[in-house]
Amino acid sequence: MAYLIPVPEQDLQLISSNIEPLIDSRLLAAKLGVQHRHLLRRIEQHQGDYVALGVMRFESAKPQELGGRPERFALLNEDQAMLVLTYTRNTPEIRAMKARLIQAFGEARRTLAARDQQYLPSYRHAHQAASQLAEYAQQHGSSTPAKFHHINLEKLVNKTIGIDKGQRAKLSTAQLTTLGCCYVLAAESVQYALATGADHKQAYQAVKAKLAMFKSLFLPAGLLEG
Repeated sequence: MAYLIPVPEQDLQLISSNIEPLIDSRLLAAKLGVQHRHLLRRIEQHQGDYVALGVMRFESAKPQELGGRPERFALLNEDQAMLVLTYTRNTPEIRAMKARLIQAFGEARRTLAARDQQYLPSYRHAHQAASQLAEYAQQHGSSTPAKFHHINLEKLVNKTIGIDKGQRAKLSTAQLTTLGCCYVLAAESVQYALATGADHKQAYQAVKAKLAMFKSLFLPAGLLEG
């Protein structure tokens, strides 16, 4: 599943293919100050050169106006994007754009690594703990559906780091790492509380207290403001 990878410092948004970051040829054309149809035509004319650097991903966007034609565009990996610039006149602006792309793709790769190596494992760990909490609660007479234990965990983590639902796609590498820390703390708090005889309500309060302490120490202004 593809999603946007913001790179605020470079004013660019790359796209994750779950394999590597990509850039939309329409965005690249806008940053180069050229018409997209001209840039796409040059890519198609030299398509063999681009295929040698990776799979060519051509897409079609819905027309913006009723009755309009779908817009064809390409999603380019880093080497393909650099080839576009190589085939463009080497002006100071183009050289500056090369530097921005190198930095943007580097940051995007670090964000993907943080997601895969830190955020996703800790997310799974925390929701395994939420499942344990739900199972304990049901065994002790609670009628609350299991899904609400997971929903409450997500709400608590979002509140701790100061984001709303749907904002996680905007988080940077450092912010994803911080989010992962919250999940680890939540999971360990649940498991410790249950192992030491606490009930499900006490375990939830233990998570809440642990995350509140983490926030007071490391996130006084909220994650997105830091």
